Amino acid sequence: MAVMFLLFAGMAFAGCASSAYTKSCSECSFDDNGKMNQTCYKAKQAGGTTCLATSHAIMSAQYAAGKCPQIDACIESLNACKASLATGNDKQDCDSRVLTSCFDVADACVDKAGPQCGETPLLESCATGPALIMLIGGFVFLSGYAKKE
Repeated sequence: MAVMFLLFAGMAFAGCASSAYTKSCSECSFDDNGKMNQTCYKAKQAGGTTCLATSHAIMSAQYAAGKCPQIDACIESLNACKASLATGNDKQDCDSRVLTSCFDVADACVDKAGPQCGETPLLESCATGPALIMLIGGFVFLSGYAKKE
């Protein structure tokens, strides 16, 4: 039960870009040369973009209005990282998880850009309150459960 809770908590706080990449690696097919199905990859990438737009709504609106160039810097950094670390074989890249770090850094870049683009920091936002309370409450519950055994 504790493992399930920690898994859920990790998923709740996972970054959009990293999550989209992980989903593409696990859900998209690969051809005989290790090339990922591009239609599937683009669909997962679009899901990551939607995740960013909903989890960083103010920043997304600012970016759409041309008022958040920090996002372009994050995208450029992600593309440079992928270009420098990718082997050319998507299957190998997914299996080795070497590119995961690129997407993790991109998520951190977006989070850092948020306040500069008018976004409320994560811990101060109202949407985080319930998730944080659930995380703390679950920890307290599991601590009490562990003491009973």
